[in-house]
Parts: sequence; structure tokens; C-alpha cells
Amino acid sequence: MERYIETQDMQVRAETSIDQSMFGDLDLVGRLAIIQSSGKSAIWAIGTGGSFEASPAYHEGKIFVGACDHILYALSLEGEKIWDFKTKGGVMSAPKVLKDRIIFGGIDKSLYCL
Repeated sequence: MERYIETQDMQVRAETSIDQSMFGDLDLVGRLAIIQSSGKSAIWAIGTGGSFEASPAYHEGKIFVGACDHILYALSLEGEKIWDFKTKGGVMSAPKVLKDRIIFGGIDKSLYCL
């Protein structure tokens, strides 16, 4: 499953894949990648401890994405973590930016505004 947003210069993809652990268990894992629009080559990619169920958001040079590992991530365009916010459940909605606030919902039935 893949979710993405596009700007004029790049595409931000949030991908979920199935990973098999050394014990044979199957886990959903998330991977976020920045793709150049011109060449479609990956600039960088990172992984998280949980799958992505919603699209990322982009605002003023930052990427915001939530994962099923109960964390909303804020990342730079270089792929570095700026900050993260731990919730009580998986982040299942796409974050929205409104007047420099990030609004998103979690599986814990909470609406967050940071």
C-alpha cells in the first residue's frame, strides 16, 4: 500500500510493506521516501516501527507523517527527524496543517492539535 503527496519538484511516498522476522512472524513496516519528480530517483528513505495508513503532509520545508507505531513524525527535506510526538494509539489519519498547527486523529479516538 502506498500513499503520497506531490509538489512541483518532488514526491513524498509513504509505503507499507510486509516484513518477515527471523521467527517467521509477518510485520507491517513503514518506509518514507522523497522522490525527485524529474528523474524518479530516491533522494532518501527512512523506515519506522509501524506501517503508514494515511498520506504524509508537507508544510514550509517539513514533512509530517503518522504511523501505526503510535508516533507522528516531523522530518526535514533531508530525511532528518526534527521531532516526534507519541500518542496512545496508531496514527491513522493524514495530518493537516492549519495556521502553523498540525491536526491529526488517532486510533485511540483522540483528535490532536500540536
